[in-house]
Amino acid sequence: EIVKLANEHKFKLLPLGSGSTLDSSKLVLDNMVILKSGRMNKINKVVPEDLYVVLEPGFQLRDLNRQLEPYHLFCPLADSKSSGTISGAVASGLKGKSGDRNIQIKDYVLALEVVDPQGQILNVGARTFKSVSGYDLPRLFIGSWGTLGFLTEISLRLIPITQRKYFPNFIPDHFQRSRGEIRQGLES
Repeated sequence: EIVKLANEHKFKLLPLGSGSTLDSSKLVLDNMVILKSGRMNKINKVVPEDLYVVLEPGFQLRDLNRQLEPYHLFCPLADSKSSGTISGAVASGLKGKSGDRNIQIKDYVLALEVVDPQGQILNVGARTFKSVSGYDLPRLFIGSWGTLGFLTEISLRLIPITQRKYFPNFIPDHFQRSRGEIRQGLES
């Protein structure tokens, strides 16, 4: 409804998760409303037999693995100590390293519920590992920084806890860059 109102009354909308270091809140302009997802912070469903979880956009990524322990599942991307939300991770196209593996959120997103710029609710993707029905629309939204729509629900693929040894600590790329920049600053 807020997107429809924005179109009708000609004001801008800016999605904002937890306000982590990657947020775009510094882009606030006149005639803009910030949509914060902080209260939409629940796990809607865990389906252990199909290895996926359905999350609201404001769920803190760092809390996910603790919530998945009773199901003997985990998400390698949630090993980071980052304070970001799942929607922020998807919107920014989170990537990084886990040991010698490159890990990208696009490889873990199965399905998305998105509110498009006209206020319509879209469900893209499928909660299965293999889906051959048409275009891979979730990947269109991953890394789009909310410019194509607002994420309202995210379905993520999970890994059995028995595979955890293959996924040492996840370090997001932006943390790796920050360390390098700090090192450069100390050397000069």
